[in-house]
Amino acid sequence: MLRLVIKKELLESILSFKFVIIFPATVALFFLSFLMGIHEYKAQVWAHSNVVRLNRDQLERSTDWRQVGEAGVFVSRRPSPLTVFATGVFGITGQVARVVDRDLPTMERGRLATNPTFMLFGSWDFHFVVRIVLSLFAFLFAYDAISGEKETGTLRVLLSYPISRSQIIFGKAVGRFLSLGVAFTLAFLIGFILISVGSEIHYTAENHLRIVFIFLGSLMYLGIFFAIGLMASCLADRSIISLLLSLFIWVLLIFAIPKAAVSVASFLRPVPTPAELEAKKAALAKDMHIKLRLSEEEPLRRWLSRPAGNVSDAELYRRQKEAEKEFGRLRQLNEAEHAEKLYRLHEEYLGKQRALHHMTAIFSRFSPAACYDYFITELAETGPSDIDSFLDQLLDYQKKFSRVVSDMRLGQEIIYVVYALEDPFKLTRPDLSKIPNFEYKSRPWQQRWARAIGDFGLLSVYATLISLVSYVSFLTYDPR
Repeated sequence: MLRLVIKKELLESILSFKFVIIFPATVALFFLSFLMGIHEYKAQVWAHSNVVRLNRDQLERSTDWRQVGEAGVFVSRRPSPLTVFATGVFGITGQVARVVDRDLPTMERGRLATNPTFMLFGSWDFHFVVRIVLSLFAFLFAYDAISGEKETGTLRVLLSYPISRSQIIFGKAVGRFLSLGVAFTLAFLIGFILISVGSEIHYTAENHLRIVFIFLGSLMYLGIFFAIGLMASCLADRSIISLLLSLFIWVLLIFAIPKAAVSVASFLRPVPTPAELEAKKAALAKDMHIKLRLSEEEPLRRWLSRPAGNVSDAELYRRQKEAEKEFGRLRQLNEAEHAEKLYRLHEEYLGKQRALHHMTAIFSRFSPAACYDYFITELAETGPSDIDSFLDQLLDYQKKFSRVVSDMRLGQEIIYVVYALEDPFKLTRPDLSKIPNFEYKSRPWQQRWARAIGDFGLLSVYATLISLVSYVSFLTYDPR
């Protein structure tokens, strides 16, 4: 009997009008999402390959290391090919950063952040389609599984047969979810073929494993909302009530809980605004500038005092070089102190920000939608943890860059009056080979997989608990 129930529900779902509408719609949505994902990935790859070349052309016009430090270098994080599945936070923050001397690295805004429409509505990718659209489709396969049978009177007839309620609810759940799984799987395969054949994107063996896991996690996520629709059907007497209850829970899980988690965490872990951080940086820079000028007063006074009698150009040049070294030494000490205070200020701000992110992640995971967000962006390397890793590596690189610029500027200060036996700008023209290269290192795969599997496990727990509620509800359901 169980097999007959499963077969009946599967055939009815596949032959139903809603399947005829949902399956082509899912294929079209996946096609568009993968097409947009491929376009975004190629744009990020182009930016990655061109930013260094364009910046190098600018640096080659510098006449001294001071100009190099002020112009800075642009570095980028090579995008992951799995960006096709989830643009994540990098669509807003971007994957290019500017590193300058005596300041913190600044992230250049992503392409999506420069478009107000994208900022308002968000990006269109596989992640969005599954999270929002297909979760609604999942309800349509389950919301009338029990309440619909009651409205038509067939539930009482079905219960009159020698079949247990456990077999009925299990058969209905399996049969209808199989039809949802068939639609999702076929659409996913069509989209994956598009990526493999038409996009020239090459995936490693681990990338393919991640894609399989993204497929399974997405199916598990849809299973949660299917179970919610089934639960609502077992709690309501009419299909319309079941659908409204499902939609209420959907809004709660998709929007309310994640946004409430941000608000609650912000209240418990307040973080200074970026404007406050900039104000503190400006005040620190002003204080250090005043301190440097005060320390330079005595060496400048000595240098400006003219020696009596006729002095050769060679002697004047020697004195000038001594003064330049003294000014360079004072500047280097000042910059080292400034950098230490600046890094301390930044680390304090970053620590508060990450504490806020950690608390938000804990609270938001009460929603399966948030678990899915963390799960798919973790595998696609576009999540919050990847931003943190990129920022940490940027800060380490900035320290190396500033150290090189400071060392190369030492003794090459061009001061007010130049006694020169040679062209001073020729002497100080920078050797760009001294600038260190930036190489982004992805986070360890063990850490990434541990987090992804943890969120996948949490999705499994949600699916199991909601399915149990559905089962218990149906055991006491009144078919009259």
